[in-house]
Amino acid sequence: MRSYNKIKIIILVVLGLGFVLVPTIAYIVNLEIGYSAKNLEYEDNMFLDEESLRISKVSGRIHIDNNWTAAKSDLICTGNGTYSEPYVIEDLVIDAGGSGSCIWIQNSDVYFRIENCTLSNSAGSYPNAGIRLNNVDNGRLIDNNCSSNNYGIYFYSSHKNSISGNNLSNNYYGIYLSSSDYNTISGNNTNNNNFRGIYTNYGDNNTIIGNTIKNNGEDGIYLYRSYDNTVKNNTINYNSRGINNYYGDNLTVIGNQINHNDGDGVYFYRTDNSNITGNVINNNTGDGIHFYDYYYYYSSDNNVVLGNNISNNFYGIYLSGTNHILLGNRMVGCGLVIEGSLEDMRSHLINSSNLVNGKPLYYYVDKDNLGSDDFTNAGQIFLVSCDNSLIFNLTLSNCSTGISLYYSNYNNISENIANNNSFGLYLERSDYNTISGNTAENNNYAGIVLDYSSFNDITGNYANNNSYDGFYFTQCYNNDITGNYANSNKDGLYFDDSNNNNITGNYVNNNSNNGLYFYRCYFNDITGNYVNNNNYNGLSFYYCYNNDITGNNISSNDNGIMLYSSDSNTIQQNTISNNYYGIYIYFSKCNTISDNDFNGNTVDIQGTQEECNPLPFGTLLIIVASIVTIIVIALVVTGVIVKKRIEIKKTRLPKDEVARYKVLKERERYELPVRGESRLERKPLAANMSRCPYCGTPMNDDWVFCKKCGSKSEKKMGEF
Repeated sequence: MRSYNKIKIIILVVLGLGFVLVPTIAYIVNLEIGYSAKNLEYEDNMFLDEESLRISKVSGRIHIDNNWTAAKSDLICTGNGTYSEPYVIEDLVIDAGGSGSCIWIQNSDVYFRIENCTLSNSAGSYPNAGIRLNNVDNGRLIDNNCSSNNYGIYFYSSHKNSISGNNLSNNYYGIYLSSSDYNTISGNNTNNNNFRGIYTNYGDNNTIIGNTIKNNGEDGIYLYRSYDNTVKNNTINYNSRGINNYYGDNLTVIGNQINHNDGDGVYFYRTDNSNITGNVINNNTGDGIHFYDYYYYYSSDNNVVLGNNISNNFYGIYLSGTNHILLGNRMVGCGLVIEGSLEDMRSHLINSSNLVNGKPLYYYVDKDNLGSDDFTNAGQIFLVSCDNSLIFNLTLSNCSTGISLYYSNYNNISENIANNNSFGLYLERSDYNTISGNTAENNNYAGIVLDYSSFNDITGNYANNNSYDGFYFTQCYNNDITGNYANSNKDGLYFDDSNNNNITGNYVNNNSNNGLYFYRCYFNDITGNYVNNNNYNGLSFYYCYNNDITGNNISSNDNGIMLYSSDSNTIQQNTISNNYYGIYIYFSKCNTISDNDFNGNTVDIQGTQEECNPLPFGTLLIIVASIVTIIVIALVVTGVIVKKRIEIKKTRLPKDEVARYKVLKERERYELPVRGESRLERKPLAANMSRCPYCGTPMNDDWVFCKKCGSKSEKKMGEF
């Protein structure tokens, strides 16, 4: 019985407690349901109050505008906002549902941490992000996963924060810092984002260290107008570019792995006083390191490139600007390329501590009479303003350009091998050099290039199997190009705006486009060449005048000779055989075609020349009009001069009347006679007669006006 009573009492107590707690339980359930509904109505511009902080830890967006105390009271975060006990938001899963930011914090300078959250689908208007900070200092973002957002992490005017250990993938931008300084971005995985992995815009003194940045649609790291930043020990692979620094100085790029990017490894545009040290930069489609120079207006100056390993890029280092220091770099399968004025090239410090394929890079400036001892075991050679030197019997292959001459004259480059480079031999603004017996084959662009170089002797060289041109000449004059071989290139010999050259006895066969190609070229002698089996034209002339094409053997091409808008050329005594068209003429006139041996062509001459009228009617009209104009101008000028002289004579008469009378009487002895009257025919005048002082006509002293010229006498002569 007592046992039954005890059970009864316990049941009554439980029911009593349940009755008391029902309102509290109902309130909590209603609160959670109500807040979830509020979260669906959340807008980015809604400021946080106490009610809006009461959100689910697994689904709601967070917006804190420096009201951490309320957030803590509603269990959104823990901590006190101090350095030792920061506010902590952690372990949340937030799907922004296609608009707004998952976590947005602004106007805060307390210490806080966002950790181990999964944040996705913040899209819509700029700048929604997985984590968005505006005007925030002292934050730490650790081990979060931000994916499928507009921005994975976005900072605006936020300083002294750190972003570490986060995974940021499949966003438009991985990490974006705008007007944000002294932040540290470390140990993050920023991969497969549509645009850029890490972007700093007007951000200074930031450190980007130890991140993995791969497979982003554009740049791995992009810095725009950002200064004094450090990019260190990152892995930056398979992006469009590795590092792109645009208008920013004092950048340190150190110890990074920058490989397999579909563009340049490191690209500097108007970047000064920066340091690129100890990086590994391999297998990029573009250049390993590229300093861009826009017509000398936006050059990069005073940079240090030190101790980098640079392999198998298009160019190893592309250098423009002034005062660069290159020391201890090791380039394999690529090398150095330079551009700029003579003063620019003189300003660099580049020595043989740089290696190309394990051999010294020689960069000589203002050194004359260099010889074999100055090029021992050379990997790459540059002469800048160097004269009377000998480069002989060297092998310089698998680099950017084997031998380069700039502003260098009277040098001898003979019997060298320069294969499998971008260019075999390159001469710019270099005259009176001898280039003989060299082999420049299988280069990515051209075998031998002359740019603004004249009076050179180019003899007996082999330039075969290059991807574009065997020989390339632009703005080159008075060169002798004799006995060379240019076979199996795209174009054998290519001339652009090059005049007065002697092109004799060359073998130009089996090229995929043209044997010899001339564009805007005048007064060249093209004699005794063998031009066979080229896919398009043996010789092509576009807008060319007064060239002499004589005694060549032109066989088995599509067209033997093509003339397009080319006038007054002489084509004679050539053997033109087994081509489809022997000579193809298009919009050309005044060419002399004579004494050629045509045989085996499908058509010997295709097309007709326009009428050769050296002085067309329009030209004659212009000449006549010019002559008439000159005559009219001469007559007008003569009239003005004569009138002026008469006026001067008048003004030179004395004002004193007696003196004036004496001058006039004296003039009668020297003035020219009246028209038709010789001096011998002039008779003495009567006592009452005198001559007009202006035209010499005899006149009575009573006349006031001369009846011949109408000049007025100041006073009747008879009154003196």
